[in-house]
Amino acid sequence: MNNTFSFSRFGRVLKRDLVENRKRYLTALFIFFIGLLGFQLTQTNDYLLHSSRIEGIDFFNHYIDTVTIFFYFVLALALCYSASEISIAMKTKEKAMNYLMMPATNLEKFLSRVSIAIVGVFIMALVALILSDVVRMLFLPIFDSEHVVEYYRFTFPQVISNLGDPFLAMYEEGGIVWGDKDNVYTIVGFSRYLGYLAVAFLTLSILVIHSFFVLGGCIWRKNAMVKTLLIGLVIILLGIWLFVTQIDYIIGLFDELPELWFETGHPVMKTLVLVADLLFLSITIFNWWLSFRLFSRKQMIPRTHFFGGMHPHHLFNKAHS
Repeated sequence: MNNTFSFSRFGRVLKRDLVENRKRYLTALFIFFIGLLGFQLTQTNDYLLHSSRIEGIDFFNHYIDTVTIFFYFVLALALCYSASEISIAMKTKEKAMNYLMMPATNLEKFLSRVSIAIVGVFIMALVALILSDVVRMLFLPIFDSEHVVEYYRFTFPQVISNLGDPFLAMYEEGGIVWGDKDNVYTIVGFSRYLGYLAVAFLTLSILVIHSFFVLGGCIWRKNAMVKTLLIGLVIILLGIWLFVTQIDYIIGLFDELPELWFETGHPVMKTLVLVADLLFLSITIFNWWLSFRLFSRKQMIPRTHFFGGMHPHHLFNKAHS
């Protein structure tokens, strides 16, 4: 077997992973469905109660925004959990040996797990959203309210459409802004070029967080998500401590260079955002690379050291690949 990537082998590994863990994925889909359905029914009841007391307000659009936010939360939590489970071991030694002896490269096995943990989770979340919306429509007649008819329509098309709103807002505004139209303060200014950079910043920041959970899942065999969250909490606390200790310097910087920070489209701000994008991209690539190395080690070598059975310096040594 050659070591070049093969889509046919990748497809076989993907099918094997799906069949082997089908109960876990169906359970995840059911949890998605129950969570979204329960939230939709609860929110529907609350909004119907408000609609019966207050006239002239489009509560349905508020309802859709609420469901969108909850869907974001569920999806983010599921992506972090699935990422931390990428290198989960087979249940029995026989299944583990069969998986190890499969005619496929480590890259194909790794990408199979990644595809399920990212694309598969998105698909499950969307399917659960649609199913919960359909069942919500079936439950609506039991609500005793004259405003039920206003909610008797599908919400998932608009919820799915709203998922891209944060990216669209950053693109149109050119960055993070605050203030009113007459007195707008902005971090990166307004321009189409800065809109691209702002969307890249938001996207890469999400990818960095996700890649940390992937890395955590490839380091720890048990409770990877909890351990990764604890490490992330420590990093956040250290960042807060560093910010607090340097707050006087930061305030002084704003006092000395007000035009630099608030002038629309300042070239220095463009450079800062571009550097941040490149930094996030580098961290993401490194996390994914290290995750793949750890995933490969854990398949072949029993755990005798912290990093998947090998000393850390072996991860950077191609002779041990």
